[in-house]
Amino acid sequence: MQRMIVGGVVALVVGLLGLSALRPVVAQQQDQGACLHGPGETDVQKDRRVAAVAHMRTITRAEFKGTGQGPFVPLDQIAGLSTPPSGFTVQLVASPSEFLLSVKDTRDPCHFSLFTDQAGLIYIGQPLQ
Repeated sequence: MQRMIVGGVVALVVGLLGLSALRPVVAQQQDQGACLHGPGETDVQKDRRVAAVAHMRTITRAEFKGTGQGPFVPLDQIAGLSTPPSGFTVQLVASPSEFLLSVKDTRDPCHFSLFTDQAGLIYIGQPLQ
């Protein structure tokens, strides 16, 4: 009986230690600071976000080439494309009939992102918490 009680206490302590090991991760996420985009967005961050949307629209227009049906091409085949706004990364996956484009803010602790595809709608996203 005493072994069962000791075993239960050990299991409880190990479980609590496991939960306390998760605490720094949660605290770290909270300590990263406020999101750069959304409520309280500064004018500088708004300008960066607007520039990222404009960059995405430029790529999308180039993909549609006026037809809206492709064929769609990789990023390196889009002529005259400027660099993305500072702090944003761009990824484009294209096939002749469809594409997926993402523009992500690498400076934002909340990982603000924009996405679009051959439908032409732009979506705002961030990772699930």
